[in-house]
Amino acid sequence: MTLTDVAAVFGVSAETIRSRCLELGIRKPRRRNKDPLHVRLQEKFTTEQLKALSKYDIAKMMDCSQPYVNTALKQLGIKSNYHERCKEKTRQEIERVIDYIQNNSANVKSAIRKLGLKIDRGKVYRYCKEHNVDLSIYILAHRRYGDWLTLPGHAEKYQKSDYKLDAMCQCCGEIYKVQLVNLVQVATARCCSCSKGNLGGNIQVRREKTGQVFRSISSWANDIEGHGNYKTLRLKISKTGSCCIDGKTYSLIEK
Repeated sequence: MTLTDVAAVFGVSAETIRSRCLELGIRKPRRRNKDPLHVRLQEKFTTEQLKALSKYDIAKMMDCSQPYVNTALKQLGIKSNYHERCKEKTRQEIERVIDYIQNNSANVKSAIRKLGLKIDRGKVYRYCKEHNVDLSIYILAHRRYGDWLTLPGHAEKYQKSDYKLDAMCQCCGEIYKVQLVNLVQVATARCCSCSKGNLGGNIQVRREKTGQVFRSISSWANDIEGHGNYKTLRLKISKTGSCCIDGKTYSLIEK
């Protein structure tokens, strides 16, 4: 009987039986097979299967040691390509992660998670270093704020807690340096030229009930001070062309 068979009879693991045998000084006689390992491998596996399997897996299936498997494969003239295939699979996964980051706003950790991969982040960083791939330029890229689309690039430090980055106005296709805080707080929806165009050129603000006209959005914002800053009020009235504040209706008009 094999150790596995004995273990099954007593309801314990083979390792437990092996330990007890050693304690009692009982040596299990080495089981000899009729045919050498390389012959048995030829009978059980095809050449392609032997190339694809790892030596560890073969040794486990044949109940022998890895060095024994290594000798048998040499006798058959077969060189395993298991590790090469693993390296190729890893390379493909790394390139998937890089491609995802380059087309989406993500870091390495979130990209791996969203792709459902189990690759080590360190391998991605090492690959990028070896191939001169800079992923940091994509951290804030491909994000939409109104008609703005942020572009790949290094954000420039601006003031204490703000950055300036390249963004394209999708209305006209022009690229500008835009403050990140203005994008996040929706203080700007498009470039100045397109904003004026959407508002019909130079504009004024009129209070509907009294007919009072303010020469610009800025002067109107100053007159109703306490209801938000200029950027907030400009965005509010620009969206629909009119807004109501304290029961008073204001509308945009052309000069």
